[in-house]
Amino acid sequence: MEFTVGQIAEVLSGTVEGDASMRIDRLAKIEEAQAGSLAFLANAKYEPHLYTTSASAIIISKKQALRQPVAAALIRVDDPYLCFSRLLEFYQQTTRTGRRGVEEPAFLGANSTIGEGHFRGLFRI
Repeated sequence: MEFTVGQIAEVLSGTVEGDASMRIDRLAKIEEAQAGSLAFLANAKYEPHLYTTSASAIIISKKQALRQPVAAALIRVDDPYLCFSRLLEFYQQTTRTGRRGVEEPAFLGANSTIGEGHFRGLFRI
């Protein structure tokens, strides 16, 4: 599933510094993040990674002062740890209810119908 930095900031009631249209498709530790990743900084001992991470976006405190330029888009919030937890809950709800319709290829009888709000597709682990 993919979200923009702006959509994530809206869910968290945060503000964006940087490109709000950047697409995020995974979560990662700040020290291991790659392009397309969202990370968060809540512990000061990880601050050096803020300046070297390859994450596309980082959730940080509104109070966090920057000591040097940061390449990633920043989502400023009151409590990064709490907001990251909220984001995990939001993602879980979205994945549970976000898929509707029939995934292709699908093999249904010619007269088959699928009810409103349902999903039929491959089972993936």
